[in-house]
This record gives sequence, C-alpha cells and structure tokens, in this order.
Amino acid sequence: MFFLFKLTISILLMLYALSKINLDQVMAIILRVNAGGMILVFILSLFSLILLAFRWGKLLEAFYPTLNFFTVLKYYWQGQFLSLFLPSALSGDLARIYQFTKKHGQVVEIITVGLADKLLGFFTIGVLATSAFIWGNYFLDTKFPSYFLYLIVIFWIVILFTSLILIFASKLVVFHDLIKYFRQEIILAKFSKSFRFYRYHPGMLIGAFSASVIANLVAIIASYVAARILGINVVPLYFFMVSFLISLVLIIPISVNGFGLQDGAFVFLFSQAGINASSALSLSLILHFFRYIVYLPGGLFFLLFNENNVLFKDINHKLLNGE
Repeated sequence: MFFLFKLTISILLMLYALSKINLDQVMAIILRVNAGGMILVFILSLFSLILLAFRWGKLLEAFYPTLNFFTVLKYYWQGQFLSLFLPSALSGDLARIYQFTKKHGQVVEIITVGLADKLLGFFTIGVLATSAFIWGNYFLDTKFPSYFLYLIVIFWIVILFTSLILIFASKLVVFHDLIKYFRQEIILAKFSKSFRFYRYHPGMLIGAFSASVIANLVAIIASYVAARILGINVVPLYFFMVSFLISLVLIIPISVNGFGLQDGAFVFLFSQAGINASSALSLSLILHFFRYIVYLPGGLFFLLFNENNVLFKDINHKLLNGE
C-alpha cells in the first residue's frame, strides 16, 4: 500500500514537472547531445560509483579486514542495482546488508557500516556545499538564493545537535530509561560498541572520507558536463548547491527512487538560475538515464552471486540473537 502511495506521488510530481515544460523542446534538447559528452558523463558516473564502493569498503575494513575490493564492489553494485527497482533507495542498502551477512555474518556490524556510510556521504556533500557557498559568495562574487544559506545553517545545527547526542546520550538517565522501556538494551549496546570501534581506526575514517569527497566531486563534475552538453550554462559552483539540496529532497520518502521528486526539484532550482524548465527537466532525465546505465551491471553480480532469492526474512532474527 505504501509503495502504491509513493508511486502515485512520483507520477503526480512528474506530471507537475511535465506541465511546466514543452515536451517537444525537451526531446529536441536531449537529441542534440553529442556522443563524446555522453561517454564522458558515463565514465565519470562509473568512476564515482567505484569510489563510493571504495568508501564502503574502507568502513568495512574495521570489521572485515581481509576482504578484497572485488568482493566489496560486488555487494555494493548489487545494492545499487536493486535500489533501482525497490520502493526506496534504502531498500538497496537493506538488500546489500542481507546478501553480505548471509555470507559473512555479523549483522550488527554491517548495519553499523551502512549507517556510517550514509552519514559520511551526507556529511561530505554538506561540507562541499558549504565550501562552495563561502568560496562563491566571498571570493567570486557569485550570488546564490538566500535559502541556500538557511539550509546550510540548518544542516550544521543538525550536525552539531547529533554530535552532542552521540557524545552525551549515554550519560543521560532519560536515555537509559528509554532503552529499558523499549527493551532494546542488548541490540543498542552492540551498535554502540560497533560505532566506538571506529575511534580506534581513524585511518579508515580518513580514507573513507577522502574517497567520499572525491566521489562526490566526480559526481558533481558529471552533472556539470551533462548540463554543458545540453547547452545549460550555469556557474559550476551552483551544482554543489543543487547536489546538496537534491540529497536533502531525496531523503523525503514520498517517491519511488526519487523519480518525480528529483525532476520537480531540478525544474525549481535551475529556474532560480535563469534556466528554463525544459532544459532543467532534460538534465534531470539524462541523469536518471545514466544512473540506470551505471547501476544495471550490478544485476549481473546479483544473478551470478545471489545465493538466496528470499531477501530480508531473517535479518530481525539475526539482530535479536546477535549472529
């Protein structure tokens, strides 16, 4: 039922975006792209995915130090492939967790890695957006819409608040009372122990953060190149802000894999930079296309290495039993 709701929202959002554009103009914009530019966007998108897999692998090293990169890439790519077809992008992460723990065990540890991976990715794009905003406003005299600043400030307030909770929550009586009330002492203790493990492996965190920065930079460059081959002329720093806001928008769980939600956001955000709706939607559709093209090979890994077609059925059992 919830999937049907999200599918309906995706369709409605896409229809809204389509109502703002000239469909013939969108097709004309897309059809005039050159092959060389498309190949470059594909290479950059593929390189970004490999770097993100490397980031996930660096976080995995804390608990699985003997894994080779091919194994990491195999599981990561499978998750990205499944995210294209499951109700939520997070479903791909859950599928990756299931596939990995089925073979290697330690479900609490791999969920910890998944959470750390998501948080690190979100933190990275926030750092890049903040740097772009400061550099553009104070050194290049680039004028960004004022709501960019408000969202960046809110982002850092959330980061500060979350950090304080993580640091001091264990010392608060009310926190311990809540844990006891929900009867989750054992599971939360295991997660806490897993997260603390990273404190003793700063090199892994530095490596993962470095890969995250480069991966996001490459993804932003890919978006900029895609815009240029479509004839969209916007200052490069604007793409840092758009990537940041799109990552915020896609957190909202009201669409299928961001379909419709991303497109409407592109139409709105690029209109603020003087780009017409047809060009903005064309860019969003091109990026959707490359996401599918880059993620689809993960299906080969899924077909070749999938040991069980029934996903997720015993994750809860493993959590409760600490397997």
